[in-house]
Amino acid sequence: MNFKSRTLSSALTLAAALTLGAGGFAKAVPIVEGDLGVNPTSSTSALILNRSVANQAFDDAWTFTLSNSVLFDTSASVTNTFSNSSAFIDNFTMDVVSYGADGIFGTPDDTIVLGPDAASTCLPKTQCLSLDGVLAAGKYYLELKGNGRERSGYHGDIDVFPVPGPAVGAGLPGLVAACSALLLLARRRREKIAPV
Repeated sequence: MNFKSRTLSSALTLAAALTLGAGGFAKAVPIVEGDLGVNPTSSTSALILNRSVANQAFDDAWTFTLSNSVLFDTSASVTNTFSNSSAFIDNFTMDVVSYGADGIFGTPDDTIVLGPDAASTCLPKTQCLSLDGVLAAGKYYLELKGNGRERSGYHGDIDVFPVPGPAVGAGLPGLVAACSALLLLARRRREKIAPV
């Protein structure tokens, strides 16, 4: 075996080892269909997250990044509207997946953090998927899977909003606590001034 053959053989062996799961079977890596950007909102992601899946099995990934905050309230929804069964999507599911500890897309340590959700009929002739939860800053992808029929397609959006920290997000309880502290301070000051 010459040097070129050994190098090619080693590269193929390494590639196979990297794609094998714990059970010895390769995990299917979704195809990246688009990047929804950093901290996507409904107004930005709705312009991107649309795809025809007619006559095909699909495993799509829509990547996004969460940054500049510790936690994010995250909501995603995807629909498929069908006038008859030729536009229906079979086995239609959605989940949100973290890139995992290595920060690399499509490796065995990628972990489902929201979902999976299986499509249901939410309105007449509409399949709906929705997920919602709190995610930490990091790299993620929205994964959509299914089997499209003759006229199938989907569209949707994802919206994230930073969860306020304790100082900002104390809300009414924080306001009550602050007012109580001020009243207590004023009372103590009056008691010190008042003649005995």
